[in-house]
Amino acid sequence: MKSYNSTGTASFSFDGTIIVTTASSGIIPTITVEAGSNANPVGLFNGLTMTPIYLTITNLAAIALSGFPPGVMVSIIATNRIKVEAPTGIKVVGPLPTGGTSFTYTISSTINRNAYATQASFSGTMNVVNTTSGTISQTNTSLGAKADIDGV
Repeated sequence: MKSYNSTGTASFSFDGTIIVTTASSGIIPTITVEAGSNANPVGLFNGLTMTPIYLTITNLAAIALSGFPPGVMVSIIATNRIKVEAPTGIKVVGPLPTGGTSFTYTISSTINRNAYATQASFSGTMNVVNTTSGTISQTNTSLGAKADIDGV
């Protein structure tokens, strides 16, 4: 409810809980890459899945994302853990240049559920390259000579 006092200053009242946080309150989020995860993968094949990246975020409420290649998704999988993956494959449209294309991504964490008031950010780079495809064929030009194995 919004009301005004005699000086024209607005005041608000709401039902619920308001949490005010500051750096000194100790609940500012931090983002770290989990051991064994590569947050800057090079040579990800377009059209294929990728090895997941796991990040730990302290005091996670919501995340905001930008810059990921098409097909990459980010999920909150626990109260303080997120997973970056491409479960159905990376889906960059069209041919990629030699050496691939780099995507600089950002994951921001907030202390409120509406994904505003960013408190911690993490950036990385994913390099996506063309998937090599084709078939392997063999042509015999001669039958060759018989091999003598153990005198036979």
